[in-house]
Amino acid sequence: MPDSDKFSVIMKFAGNLDVATLLLEMEGQLQSGDYEAILKNIDRLYEIVPGHMAIDYYAAMINDRFGNNDKAYEHMAATEFAPGADQDLLTIFQYILWQDQFAREQASAIARGVPTFACVALPKSASAAVSYFLGDFLSAPVARTTYFGRVIERWANVLAKGGAVTHEHTQPTSENLRALVDSGIERIAVQIRDPRQAFFSSLHASKRKARSFAESNQQTNEDLRLLNEEIETLAWEEIPGYVGMVNWIYDWVKVIDGGTEKLTIKLLSYDEFTNNPQAFFQSVLEFFGAEFSPHDLEYRLERLGSGVDSWDNFREGDPDAWRNNLSPGLCAELWERIPKSLRQEFAFQK
Repeated sequence: MPDSDKFSVIMKFAGNLDVATLLLEMEGQLQSGDYEAILKNIDRLYEIVPGHMAIDYYAAMINDRFGNNDKAYEHMAATEFAPGADQDLLTIFQYILWQDQFAREQASAIARGVPTFACVALPKSASAAVSYFLGDFLSAPVARTTYFGRVIERWANVLAKGGAVTHEHTQPTSENLRALVDSGIERIAVQIRDPRQAFFSSLHASKRKARSFAESNQQTNEDLRLLNEEIETLAWEEIPGYVGMVNWIYDWVKVIDGGTEKLTIKLLSYDEFTNNPQAFFQSVLEFFGAEFSPHDLEYRLERLGSGVDSWDNFREGDPDAWRNNLSPGLCAELWERIPKSLRQEFAFQK
């Protein structure tokens, strides 16, 4: 897009020239990781237009980058952007363009009768592969109802209209479930994985993300820690995150077993996906009530390659990678953290 068109888009959002000029500066600052400059410009925005939405948006980005999840959520929820983009650290200009593209694609999908595919998954359980395959197969956009696991009602309301797929890791809290029901979402597919597999995968993902920031000279102290720690040491340090994964599975199972009056939930597993993608996706499409051709589904899956390991967002797909790379003592610790009820229900092996 020419710079003049970019300025027109930002000017329309900004409302005045002074704000637009600052937002153009902040575009480059976010992309280069100049967070101190962004903070200074947030203060300048506050002096010009105290209630401007850009203040909350960039405050959300700063808190997101430095791991202040609750503050990031509060600021993002205060903006008018909707729904949630399934991309991290977008500039305002990028978000506006994405939002417009989403609206066009959603309207097209709704016109073709595509329902809402509310897909929730344990992190590192092939959630991106599942959601983006569905989005591609249905020609529907992928977005979020949640930010850091918490539903933003405005986002859920947009997605409940239909014609979209979600990719997120929603916490099964009463507040989240109530917000989803109130939005009009009636069906959710919840995907789980052996938490030890997901945990080990998440450690490598964190290292890759930290490396990408370091390569562009945008690293934080946390990025340096992730890069420098050996995987075994890092795993011990991140046990609280692992417990969070276990609790995520336990809490969703508890919700499903307890029943929900206005929400129908389908439980899926990573193993079902990797063992038989055709049957997996067919069951998901049928659950959400989409019209599709099984032959088209088979053809589209064949185009991806002979196995899911070839999909771009899979690292290795080795179910025993955690067992083969972590010490026996750590493996025993991870096992002990899994409640007996989950071990039995999902046949997790020690």
